[in-house]
Amino acid sequence: MKYRLIVSFVFITLILGLLLLGINFLTPYEIAVVNGISMLPLISDGDLTFSREINPENVKVGDDLIYENSSGELIIHRVIRISNDRIQTQGINRITPDNPISYAQVRGILISVIHIQKEFLKPFVILLILYSLLFPIYILLEAKKGRYL
Repeated sequence: MKYRLIVSFVFITLILGLLLLGINFLTPYEIAVVNGISMLPLISDGDLTFSREINPENVKVGDDLIYENSSGELIIHRVIRISNDRIQTQGINRITPDNPISYAQVRGILISVIHIQKEFLKPFVILLILYSLLFPIYILLEAKKGRYL
């Protein structure tokens, strides 16, 4: 009975991990948690975003683009102008546009947003970390007692 419980916990952990990581590795989509308010009210701090790669030549004015800035940070801003080999973006909550970017800086296009505040995610993340740390310790203690494995 307890062996089945352990196998179930391990199985559930693997499934959750694969679901969370699999979207990034097994599909053309990427998930990211937003840190910032430059795209309010469309995207809030702590929201989950789904994006996919795009050929920079297919970018249009009005697209919400993910690009890498000169500091190496990923930014999500709206395309406001395209000229030759440069793209001009701006956060919809900003007064001034960003410096123009090259096509090489383009990483993807925003597909969807799930509005989840960081405060909602914190308890879930803390519980997941505690579970990840405590469950292997439980297994080792039970194995040491000779009950499992």
